[in-house]
Amino acid sequence: MMTNMITLLSLIFSSFFIREEYQQLTYLKFYPYRTHEKDILETALVTDYTFKKGNIKMYKWSGGPKTTLVIHEWDGRVTHFSILIQDLIKLGYTVYDFDALSHGLSDKVKNKSL
Repeated sequence: MMTNMITLLSLIFSSFFIREEYQQLTYLKFYPYRTHEKDILETALVTDYTFKKGNIKMYKWSGGPKTTLVIHEWDGRVTHFSILIQDLIKLGYTVYDFDALSHGLSDKVKNKSL
């Protein structure tokens, strides 16, 4: 029933829904950091990399001779992996990660990939 209602409304108000969805995809939401996310950021070596129109935050956690790269998904950020990063460090991994533009602590820019 709900799907039918949404379909009907999207046909009637298609330009509104398209505009709203476009806004959602081009301007990502930022959610406050939780305590364990703040804690993992405090232990990282943070560097900036300038890319096109913004700075990307890059992170390194030293844990041992093995290395790994962790990459977040579309609406994610580095700190979503805080527990995994802690576990990898305990297992002897040095962990690398980055926040893509408009994610986490990297510069906020309009996404033009759409």
